[in-house]
Amino acid sequence: MKDGWSRKLGYVATKAGASVTFEAKDLQRDVRYVMLDYLKSYGDRWEKSQARFTVSVMKKGEEAYKEVYQFTLDGFHDATASITYSAKEDIGETVVAKVGDSFRLQIELIGGTTFKIMGMMLCNR
Repeated sequence: MKDGWSRKLGYVATKAGASVTFEAKDLQRDVRYVMLDYLKSYGDRWEKSQARFTVSVMKKGEEAYKEVYQFTLDGFHDATASITYSAKEDIGETVVAKVGDSFRLQIELIGGTTFKIMGMMLCNR
């Protein structure tokens, strides 16, 4: 892992400003949705926890990624329990990344000092 993220039953940001990038080259399936399971928790460590997700696609035959979608998720809540939530982000009205394209998801911790991703899927429906 790099830049403030560790792997412990998911991916956990371990410092303010942490970032990590996932990349899938030469896709074997079209991608329209990013589905995430992430943790919301409470207490000082989770105060103001927020992550920004930036989706970029490099079309087959091109040499550069183009940013196509961005969203944020909060990792803090007022409940006194840690709860896993699911998010399904529609990154385009039509399929954004097609077979043969490359897909990149950059995640940046923009609030707080921790954020936890429990699972991630790239889907076409």
